[in-house]
This record gives sequence, structure tokens and C-alpha cells, in this order.
Amino acid sequence: MQSVTNGLIVWATAVVPALLPFFVLSKLLSELDFFSPFCRYISPVTKKLFNAPAISGYIFLISIISGYPVGAKLIQEYHKNNLLTKNQCRKISTFTSTSGPLFVIGTVAGGFFNDRKLGFILFACHILSAIICGILLKNFYCCDDNTTAVKNQEYISKNILNDTIYSAISGILTIGVFISLFFMIADMLPISKISNDTLQGFVTGLLEVTHGCQMISKLNLPFATTAILCQTMISLGGLCIALQSYSYLKECGIGFTQIIFNKALQASVATVLTFVACLLF
Repeated sequence: MQSVTNGLIVWATAVVPALLPFFVLSKLLSELDFFSPFCRYISPVTKKLFNAPAISGYIFLISIISGYPVGAKLIQEYHKNNLLTKNQCRKISTFTSTSGPLFVIGTVAGGFFNDRKLGFILFACHILSAIICGILLKNFYCCDDNTTAVKNQEYISKNILNDTIYSAISGILTIGVFISLFFMIADMLPISKISNDTLQGFVTGLLEVTHGCQMISKLNLPFATTAILCQTMISLGGLCIALQSYSYLKECGIGFTQIIFNKALQASVATVLTFVACLLF
């Protein structure tokens, strides 16, 4: 009960304020087709960098701003509304799974470590790693075409606001269940028997990243060690984030193995970038 309560407290105080407004806004703008003009302008960039449809630029931008798992949720929304094919979803998922500044800079660096410099290094390297992964994998997943699927106007509901709020609340509650369960699982598993506190915190972060970063923050490790460990956990997202993403992306034909591969590659790139940044700054 205490473990679940701890998870729900983190969800209510850190996750809901950060994600709920973006869940509502992104769904509403999607329903109103607000970003069609934006997509036309950004299309050359997404085509050249990622070999992906124009809408991927918007998904990437919102993912950067709002964090996990909004990128996956948007991909699902656009696929469900016949705006993205399955192959396009696979392509876009390679670079639109990111944490947001409210979590990385606010919760982890500010709340846990009280170190703004750490937050900016973590966030900059994290976002750059996502871009690099998108470039590295631009030809990895076959994309049947580079045009967005034709929009079907019939899907637009007469009760847009009600549907938007319902979708946002449903998504937020699902995330809350995942976080609270993984707080409980982390406490139930024999992780506490690991004698090395650093390893214990890192393994916990592989399950649930917030809990892992919180544990690392109590160890007073050197700056570079702290940055590298937190970056690896944040970029991997932990099993909790992977399952949250899978709950959305499975409808787009994206398997759990692909999600893990994408996150492992991003975490590897982000960790190297963070190591270099710590040497430079």
C-alpha cells in the first residue's frame, strides 16, 4: 500500500500537471486539423532528415515539449484517424519518444538534485540523441510513401471537447496505474538486497525512471557519474515507459521489440553525448 501510494503521489504531483494540458491540447488540435499548414512548411526538413512525413515534425515537437508517452499517443491518434500508415508510424516512432523539460529539468535536475546545469546537459543531450537516432534509422524502416494518408473528415466527432477530455483523462489514468504498479514491483523485487547503492538505484530506474533518479539523487555521486546514470535511465525510459508506449503503438503494428531497440539505441547515443558534454562543460 505504501509503495502504491508513493507512486500515486509522484504521478499526481509531477506527471499530471506536466502532461494533462498537453494531452488535452494535442488531441483538440488534432481533431480540428490545426497543424496542416505547419506540416506543409516543415515537410522538406522531415523528409531530408528522417525520410518521414511532414506530420512527424509536429509529433516530434509536442513530444519534446510534453514528454513520455505523448509521442506514442499522437502516433496512435493519427494512425487511428487514417492520417498515418503503419509503415509511417514505425518510421516516426524512431525519433519521437522523448522526455520533456518539466521532468528532466524540473523534476530530476531541480527537484532531486537542485542543479540547473545538470538539467540543461541532460535535456540537450537527450533531444539531440533522438534526432541522431532518427537520422541513423531513416532508411531502416521501410516507408511506403512520404505523403500523409488522406484525411477522412467523417471521423470528426460532433462532441469534440467531450471526446478530447475523455481521451486525456483515460491516458493520464493509464499512466498513473503504470507508475504506481511499477513503484510497487520495484519494492517487491529483491533489488533492495543489492549491496551497491548505485547499482540498486540504476536497476530500479530500469523499471521506473522517476524512482531510480530519486534514489541516485540521495547518493552524492560525482557530477559526471550522476549525469551519465540519469541520462541512461531517462533515455531508456524504463520498462514502465516502454509498456506505456506499447499500449498505444501496438495498434499501429509496432512491436515491443522495436520499442526496446529504439530506446536502447537512443540511450546509447545519449549516454555518449552526456559523457562528452561533462568533459567539455
